[in-house]
Amino acid sequence: MLIMCKMALRIFACSFLFYVYNKFLMSYYQTILQPGLSTFITVLQGFVVVVPFILAGIFWMGLPGVCIAAALSEALTILLGMLFRIWGQGTRKFPSGDRYMLPKVKEERCFDFSIENHLEDVIRLRDTLFSFCRENHIDEKDANLIGLALEEICANIVRYGYRIDKKNYMDVSFTIQDDTPGASSGRI
Repeated sequence: MLIMCKMALRIFACSFLFYVYNKFLMSYYQTILQPGLSTFITVLQGFVVVVPFILAGIFWMGLPGVCIAAALSEALTILLGMLFRIWGQGTRKFPSGDRYMLPKVKEERCFDFSIENHLEDVIRLRDTLFSFCRENHIDEKDANLIGLALEEICANIVRYGYRIDKKNYMDVSFTIQDDTPGASSGRI
């Protein structure tokens, strides 16, 4: 049994890169607001492709067949996902362009700020963000939510993420793109 498990793990390891790439694609398509593609890959990977392959692997080769089937099902999921994306782009169900489907940005306004690990800098950051929001006509309610979230995140990082006896810095970036829903982003 140990010899068989060793062989199964070696074969199964071949599917790991395909598996990780499929997981990346699911997250990526969610991030670029293409949940249909993400759902397609999830359904393929979670049931439609893997179940028939695993059953066939058990029937023909036993445990090694299951491992080979797992690797093949992950690779087939990538191929089918790519074909679905290409078809969707051709029929205009998905944005055209390259394989990454990144939106074209016409206009972008950025807010970049660096602070030291002091709570006073966090308050200064929040106030500067409020000014940026006013200048860019962001609704006051939305600006308050963004400011509160940013202040809490940064304050927690300053309080619990840094050693007090060392000088540390934090960079904050906030971007508004095109006035398109879902196109604004922030990063700490």
